[in-house]
Amino acid sequence: MKIPNQLADSRSPYLLQHADNPVDWKT
Repeated sequence: MKIPNQLADSRSPYLLQHADNPVDWKT
């Protein structure tokens, strides 16, 4: 189950490759 988060809207390649990680990115 993939959890949508703010990284999904990121334009950074580094963040995009981690966008589907089940982590609560709030920084």
